[in-house]
Amino acid sequence: MRGWVRRPVAVVAAAPAPAFLPGVGAGAVEHMAASDARLAAVTAVGTHNTHDQPAYPYLTRAVDAGGSLIELDTWSHPAAGAWTVSHRRMAGNDDNCVAARTTADLRTGADDRDLGTCLDGLRIWLDAHPGHEPIVVKIELKNGFAQAVHRGPAALDTVIARRLGDHVYRPPADLLRKPDQGSYPTLDAAVQADNWPTRAEPGH
Repeated sequence: MRGWVRRPVAVVAAAPAPAFLPGVGAGAVEHMAASDARLAAVTAVGTHNTHDQPAYPYLTRAVDAGGSLIELDTWSHPAAGAWTVSHRRMAGNDDNCVAARTTADLRTGADDRDLGTCLDGLRIWLDAHPGHEPIVVKIELKNGFAQAVHRGPAALDTVIARRLGDHVYRPPADLLRKPDQGSYPTLDAAVQADNWPTRAEPGH
């Protein structure tokens, strides 16, 4: 599972299985309202296939409605020029994302856009809602990574970084960094030290 999270958005699992933040266990779950709860100790409630139009006419309607987890089914296909978003269609987009430049554009215009455009819309929404609670974005890779068309893990990292920018919390870099100075030697050491930020911690 690849993961990024930065307040006010918590991204990501690029995996075909349900996505959970590392370290979450049944005994570790805290109430979502607790602002001092660390990200590894909370649950996220959202919708399956949030990109599907029968669920919401526009992707950002899901976060408007208070969802803290959205799911984007994503494909990599040689015939497509970008990561496509669809539940069943590999070579084309079938989703509720629109090309937006401002918040006024988030609920208008033509849909069926690629992954980068979906993330653009989420970034615009987040910019308009500073201090919003973290949002988990599950990117489900329907056909895995396709190195043959230059869409491996690094390519996905690049899309996420370019489209979401500072809205993303990035293990390993952020998780390894100690609060005072220095860094933990491994991700396991950082997780065992519960080095995750709290839901209300500034900058996350």
